[in-house]
Amino acid sequence: MSRIQDHKVGMAAIDSFRAISDVFPNRGQLWRFLGTLSAQLVENNCLELLVGEYSLPRDLDLPELAMADVVIYLEVERLVASDLRTLCIYKMRGSKYVEGRQAFYVNDDGIQFLGASTEPLAVGPIEEVEPIWPPA
Repeated sequence: MSRIQDHKVGMAAIDSFRAISDVFPNRGQLWRFLGTLSAQLVENNCLELLVGEYSLPRDLDLPELAMADVVIYLEVERLVASDLRTLCIYKMRGSKYVEGRQAFYVNDDGIQFLGASTEPLAVGPIEEVEPIWPPA
């Protein structure tokens, strides 16, 4: 925490957070650690990004996901000719969001969203699809 204070860090990312949470002997100790971590980051005006591999929606009751303000699930589905990348927002406290899987691709202009679907997605080549998000 002293490094965050000394360097006035605006965002802290912890990769493989699931591995950190797995070392706590019980949920009570994990809850206390998360509460202390969160309070110290908020006190220092620092955004916390926890990255981990989870099975959603099954793992939403884990302490680190239960206390999170936002839970976003990224997935890559291997297709014959290309990969289908999707994003699904499971939780966004205090904000409205579009439910369902959001297909997207990344190009020189950034992230291009193809739309939302609660059904399995089937997407043709990127050149044939008009991005619908963000709105023009």
